[in-house]
Amino acid sequence: MMRLVALTVSCAVVAALALNVIGFVRFPGGPLKEDPEGALLALDLPLGDQARNAVGLTSEAGVTPYTPVYVGVFLRPAAGLSATIEDMRLVGATSGIVLVDSLMARPGKPQSGIGAVAGEIGDALNNYESLPGTLAAESSGASRPAVAVTVATRPGEQSYEGVAVDYRMGPFTFSTIYGPSVTVCVQPLPDGVDCSIDDPLTPPDK
Repeated sequence: MMRLVALTVSCAVVAALALNVIGFVRFPGGPLKEDPEGALLALDLPLGDQARNAVGLTSEAGVTPYTPVYVGVFLRPAAGLSATIEDMRLVGATSGIVLVDSLMARPGKPQSGIGAVAGEIGDALNNYESLPGTLAAESSGASRPAVAVTVATRPGEQSYEGVAVDYRMGPFTFSTIYGPSVTVCVQPLPDGVDCSIDDPLTPPDK
């Protein structure tokens, strides 16, 4: 009986590792987690339990459907460990906003980050490239700028709570959540609909 149990456990472990290696089941958090002190074994906490920065583009920004919105994501390298950043995904997004591109600063290029910008941004992305990309090991703790590019597909208040960063270290795969949370007031607002961040007295609860 014990031999059967041991064999079953061994098979389950091998299957789980195989699914992790192919990226089907990713370890949540891992060495690139944004806040390593926040959870046991560098696991990601639920979004509601994390202290997260919030940014917003009010109606004055003039964002309309399909206007590109660029938001900086600052990846934190792990000391002594390089990683392949494979993809990004929006977490907790409303149905009217989608991710259209994920970019990361090219190695060896000036490390200028982007905050939250809509529309044309000129040459600001010249030193960025689409994923996948390599995040080199760093001992200084300096972050590597990345950018999530989204568009709203319809007017109204659109938002997302964070960006899931899918990455690989050696043969193993991970997924961790980075901020900031983002709210965008997309014009023209439907009749009777207000955007929460247009009122400076009621900032979004992110």
